[in-house]
Amino acid sequence: MKVWHAFVLSVIFLYVVLLYPTLRDFSGDTLLSNTKHFYSVELPSKLYSLLNEYDLCDRPFGSETCNYMNRRFPFLANHRATETETLAAAIAKTQSLTVGFTLEETIENSLALNKEGYRMLLNIGGEHYRAGEEDKAVADTAKYIKLSRMMAKAGVVGSISIKPSQLGMEISPDLFESNLNLVAKLCHELGVGLEVDIEQRQYREQTVASYINALRALGLDTSKPHGIRIAHQAEFKDTVEIAQTIAQEGGEIRLVRGKAYSYEAGDPAAAQHWGTEEELQAAFLECAVVCEKGLAIATGWPELIETTVRAVGHDVETQFLYGLPWHKPTQDVQLEKGRVVTLYAISGDWSLVRGYVSRRGLLTIEELEAMDAEFLG
Repeated sequence: MKVWHAFVLSVIFLYVVLLYPTLRDFSGDTLLSNTKHFYSVELPSKLYSLLNEYDLCDRPFGSETCNYMNRRFPFLANHRATETETLAAAIAKTQSLTVGFTLEETIENSLALNKEGYRMLLNIGGEHYRAGEEDKAVADTAKYIKLSRMMAKAGVVGSISIKPSQLGMEISPDLFESNLNLVAKLCHELGVGLEVDIEQRQYREQTVASYINALRALGLDTSKPHGIRIAHQAEFKDTVEIAQTIAQEGGEIRLVRGKAYSYEAGDPAAAQHWGTEEELQAAFLECAVVCEKGLAIATGWPELIETTVRAVGHDVETQFLYGLPWHKPTQDVQLEKGRVVTLYAISGDWSLVRGYVSRRGLLTIEELEAMDAEFLG
C-alpha cells in the first residue's frame, strides 16, 4: 500500500510541479514558448529561491548546487544581489522587453530594428480605463497621435497598435469609436499602419463594429491591402463568421490561434469555444483563407506559419513579441525567406508597462519590488 501511495504522490508531483506549468496554456502556438520559459526561467528561479530561503547555499552540498545554477543561469545571481544591483538588473530586463521608456527612445530603437529588417508594431502602455478616467483615454489618444506623427517624420517602418480599453471602450463605446476614428484618419493620412487589439470577449462585437465604421469613414480602396487591421482570435466557434464580416468590408486581420477548451457536459460556455485542437486548427486556417488580403499571423510556431502559407497560397506577415529570445530563431528563418517580420513592442514609463513586463515573467519578485520602489514609490 505504501508503494501505491508513493506512486500516486509521485504522479501528482510530476503533474503539478513539472507538467502543468508547461501545459497550462496548451496550444500549438504557445506550448514551445511555455516549455522553454518554464524550464529556463520559472523552475530554476523557484528552486534557487527555496535553496536560499533555507540557507542551503551555505552548506556543502547546497553550495555546489547553487554554484552550478549560477553558472548555468546567470540571471539567478540577482537573487542575492545588492539593492543597487537588483534595480540595475531589473531596469536592464525591462529595457529588453520594451522598445523605449519615452516616445523619443521608441523612435530611435525602432529605426535601429528597422535596419535589422524588422517592421515595428508599437503600443503605448496603458489599458482598462473606466468611468472617471476619461482624461486618461483622451490623453492616450493624443499620445498615439503624437507617436504616429513622429513615426512618419522619422521614417519608421511599421504600425501602431491600440487597445480598445485604452481609448475608452469600458467608459463608453462611443468614446472609443470617436478616439479610434481620430487615430485611424491620421494614420491613413500619414501612411502609418494601425492595428486594433481584441480584449475581453464582451467587447468583441462592439470592437469589430467600430473598426468597420472606421474603415467606412476612411473611404479606402478596400480591394487592395491598406494596413488597417484588427486582431482576430480563432478560438471562438463564431470566428469564421466574424472573419467573413470583416473580409466583406475589406478589413484585414492579425490572426491569433488561441487554444481549445474542455468543458463538463452541459456547460453553456462550451458553446463559445472549440473543444479540440483539430477544430481550432481548421478554423484558424479557414479564417486565414477568408481574410488572406493583408493577413498577418501572430505566432512563434514555425509549423503553423508554413501551414498557413500553404493554405492561402502566398507568403504572410509574421508577428512576434519583442524581446523574447526563444522567438529569435523563428524570426531569423522568416527574414531569410524574405517574409515581412513584425515585432510587437510596448513603450512607456514603468507605471505604464509594469503589467505587460510582469506578465512576461522574466523579472524576479525582488526586481519587481525594486522597480516599484524606484519608480512608483
